[in-house]
This record gives sequence, structure tokens and C-alpha cells, in this order.
Amino acid sequence: MIKVPMANQRIWERLSIPKEERLFLLSLRTMYYFFASDGLPGLGGLDIFAVKINQDGSLKGLQNIGRPGNSPDDDFAFILDEQKGIGFLSSNRPGGKGKDDIYHFVQK
Repeated sequence: MIKVPMANQRIWERLSIPKEERLFLLSLRTMYYFFASDGLPGLGGLDIFAVKINQDGSLKGLQNIGRPGNSPDDDFAFILDEQKGIGFLSSNRPGGKGKDDIYHFVQK
């Protein structure tokens, strides 16, 4: 079991993100924290970001996951099966079937 000491503070506060993150996922295998936010520079709307959580609880390497995961519209609800290398995300990008659609992806 990996024990990660965390400050008594939300991760977006530790990253100084002006708006709170939404719909997050913590990968216990890689210790990456994925979240959607509109409080950081991105492609537009909500974008999906990742940050590494070190064993001492410090954060390193905040990054926007980029295209095709993110679009000029809202992208959120990121889910990843690291063992199978597949995942899903939700988005309201054009070309979908409804307001918010679920998209499947394969990790490279």
C-alpha cells in the first residue's frame, strides 16, 4: 500500500487554481491526479489536467492532457483503466448525440 501524506487542503488550492476542480480521478498505480477545471489556461471550457503526487505529498508536473482529450468545449469525467490502456471522458463538443456525450479512447 502506498501512503501519500496530503496537506489538509484541497489539491486545487495547493495548485492555486482560482476555480475548484470537478470530477476527479486519482490513479493509485501511477499516483497521477486527473481533474477537469476551467480555472487554468486550456483549449476552452472545462479541460482535463493531470498532476503527479509524489510520495512526500508534493505535487509535480501540472499539465493539460491536450488534444484529442480536450477540445474548445467542456471536457470532463475522465476515467482510465491503466491495465487495459482504455478510458472514457465526457464532453459537449460538436458532433455528439446529446448535450454531454461519452467518448472512448485507447492509450498509446
